[in-house]
Amino acid sequence: MGEGTVIHTDLAEITAGEYTRVSLGLKPSGLIHLGTAITFLQGVLAAQANDSGIVDVSIMDLDFDYQRGRSFISFLQKPDSEECHELMKEHTLEESKQMLGEMCAVLGFDPKKINLNYFSEVTNTDAFQELLSSLFREDTSRRILRQHLIGNRAKSTSLLAPICECGYASTVPPVITTNETEVNLRSTCYNELCDVNRFMVNLTDPKKVNLFYLLDPIRDLIPNGFGQVTDLHMFGGDYGNPYGESKTCKADRVMGLMNAISDIPPDVYVGPLLRFNGTKLGKSQGGSYEITKMRTQFPDWVERLYDLLKKNPDRVIEMDKNEMYFK
Repeated sequence: MGEGTVIHTDLAEITAGEYTRVSLGLKPSGLIHLGTAITFLQGVLAAQANDSGIVDVSIMDLDFDYQRGRSFISFLQKPDSEECHELMKEHTLEESKQMLGEMCAVLGFDPKKINLNYFSEVTNTDAFQELLSSLFREDTSRRILRQHLIGNRAKSTSLLAPICECGYASTVPPVITTNETEVNLRSTCYNELCDVNRFMVNLTDPKKVNLFYLLDPIRDLIPNGFGQVTDLHMFGGDYGNPYGESKTCKADRVMGLMNAISDIPPDVYVGPLLRFNGTKLGKSQGGSYEITKMRTQFPDWVERLYDLLKKNPDRVIEMDKNEMYFK
């Protein structure tokens, strides 16, 4: 079997690697912020190093984590917080398109080599559904999931959140039943406004199941229309932080899973961690810096961002609020 590598914040290494297909994703949870922009920029730079390099950007509209409480509304149906689109995922797609277009203009990268899609469309493909089913249908694969993603004591079903017809899903692990061809999930709806109590869906029912975010990169193993699988997956800086009781970082967990299920796993790249006064700068900490604000303040924000990366080759970038981050 082949073996992928975790690369921690080494722009020189990824631009020397001549990767063919670079993959990254983002949750449609709000306006795009500085950390995501840095990940996007590094993805374009990695693909640009190869004349045939492309970038795949997935809007992760079938995503969840346990920080969202017992019950949550799926990103598939989450309204646009900015009220300029019907759904937040539509807003995120348009904002991503604009941001990547500006990066391409500055870097001289062909925007036609960037593919934007919704994760839910990838999960509809036969190849993805077969891979996903095999991971939860077979005992050996479920052990791999526990070993690499959630720990041996946890149930593999904690990586799945079936979606009720009302649009809500539960982070309480569903009950799983399997046969030779199917994986069925029985769950409870905790939406107080919904009349549904218990319900059941098939794991491969289109757009009926949210996936835990560490499971998302298995999409990299699905060939695109040219037969290419992903050979570099980009993550933000927090994927290099310790995670769970074992203190293994998220990127290493993903890499362990990919090496266990694929002969041709992609390399995994972890970008720099952004900090201000020693505290992580990001949406989950309430300290994000939005691209819309950056674009207004600095028309040359792409050049400034690229310069910031080149000047800070280490794992952490300390931001300076007094200098408005870029001056």
